[in-house]
Amino acid sequence: MIKPKEYAQALIEALEEASSEQKDRVLKHFITVVQRTSGMHEIKKIVKAVEEETVKRNGGKMVQVESARQLNEQQIRVIQECFEDKDRIINIVKPELIAGVRITINGNASIDNSMKRKLEKLLQ
Repeated sequence: MIKPKEYAQALIEALEEASSEQKDRVLKHFITVVQRTSGMHEIKKIVKAVEEETVKRNGGKMVQVESARQLNEQQIRVIQECFEDKDRIINIVKPELIAGVRITINGNASIDNSMKRKLEKLLQ
């Protein structure tokens, strides 16, 4: 079975090689291939992999900011100032964090300043 990351790389390369007029046809063909081989239930994973690969190729980082509540504009601005324009920042609301934030960069480096983590450390 083809992995979402492999689909993403194939699509990006096909779009890079295609002329402006061909890009729509490339996308339609790509969707047809995905439907036949993996089914459309994989499309969200593939779109995420395309986004990650595009950011990586442009020298950026994927930054996931998890917070207990939706961040306000000022909080988002402060976080954006810590990163470059080519970085992709995604805010995900996770009420189970109770308070604070958890920041993950490129899927592995993590800063966990959530209340949930603090309580877990306290109870150890």
